[in-house]
Amino acid sequence: MIGHPTRTLLYCLIATMAACVPILPHVDYMPEMAGGKILIDRCWGAPSVEYRTGNITLTSWIASWPDNKLKLHMQLDVVEGNTVELLSPEVAVSSPLTAGATIVRIPGISLNGNPVLPMEPIGPMVGRDLVAYGFRSVRHFWLFVPLDAIGPTDMRIVLPMLNVNDRIVTLPAITFSRQLRVQLIAPLQC
Repeated sequence: MIGHPTRTLLYCLIATMAACVPILPHVDYMPEMAGGKILIDRCWGAPSVEYRTGNITLTSWIASWPDNKLKLHMQLDVVEGNTVELLSPEVAVSSPLTAGATIVRIPGISLNGNPVLPMEPIGPMVGRDLVAYGFRSVRHFWLFVPLDAIGPTDMRIVLPMLNVNDRIVTLPAITFSRQLRVQLIAPLQC
């Protein structure tokens, strides 16, 4: 049996250790898309949905990086020899906080995945495999849609139709549900 001073010391040690354990709350937007595959990042990334059609892959998620304002991130991977073009530079966003759909303009196309760097105008996205150090990678294009006018809520996003090699492709809508996630011992999980 542990004596009174030893027990007190043990309780103090446990309380001190518990105070040093990082506990981080996150608000995630969990996606759902017909025909899509949900991808969960166990570290810092937001849950995303991957949708494949023909020779393109669309990966979408909502994040508030880097300026603390919500953005829909859409990464289009276009296989070499293919061309993809948006038929409209807009998405339609519905939420419980808005009456009807809000039309939000896509500001441009990013070739580097960083929403604060300059973007190219909306236009054709021509696939080209990139080769570096002997590894071949499909070319990525990023679209960042500002959602700060919608607010932090559940939302349904209707994406624009695509012209893929002169074939019209309709993408399913994506529904995002807000979920609170608590990350325990955050630095050790990654």
